[in-house]
Amino acid sequence: MKNKKVSRSKKTTNIMLIAFQFIIISSIILLSKDVFQVTEATIITTEIGNKQSPIILKQEEEKAPEKVIVYDNMTMEELTNKLNKSMYGLLEGKGRVYANYSIQYGVDPYVALAITLHETGCKWECSYLANACNNIGGMRGYTACGNTGYAKFNSLEEGIESFFINLSYNYYQQGLTDVYSIHKKYAQDPNWPIRINDYINEIRAK
Repeated sequence: MKNKKVSRSKKTTNIMLIAFQFIIISSIILLSKDVFQVTEATIITTEIGNKQSPIILKQEEEKAPEKVIVYDNMTMEELTNKLNKSMYGLLEGKGRVYANYSIQYGVDPYVALAITLHETGCKWECSYLANACNNIGGMRGYTACGNTGYAKFNSLEEGIESFFINLSYNYYQQGLTDVYSIHKKYAQDPNWPIRINDYINEIRAK
């Protein structure tokens, strides 16, 4: 009886070992399939990705450029168009020149154009200084415009840049950045800041 019990016990143990081995082998096979599927999926995804990459690059190239704001929530092009609406006579179409120099020299473009309009009268008819000597800011200088004591410039472009340089170095960089502080040094007429501000409001409204 003891031998039979031992024999049965061995058989039971063997069966359990076989079952355990079967479970382990099955698990290994299943894991291998998962690994194979993951590897295969990765390869397929990579291949698809490579095929799509030229299309993605093309889409990125066709994206519209970001809007670059330069002044008063406007792009350079928008600022140019805004200034051109208030430029007459000799100054007509010079909005881009004013926009560029205002950014380059750190001068408010509305203030600069307002002073120009007031000093030259170009809203109606440009002054002798502007027409004959390219002086668009009523600036004095060593190279005189006739017998006036005001500066003469070789070209309108030179006159405009000299005007911005004057505003930048002698006013803005000295802390004189608003119409009233500029007035104390720029002009003696007590009504000068009122007239300049009127021009600024006109420019802004257009």
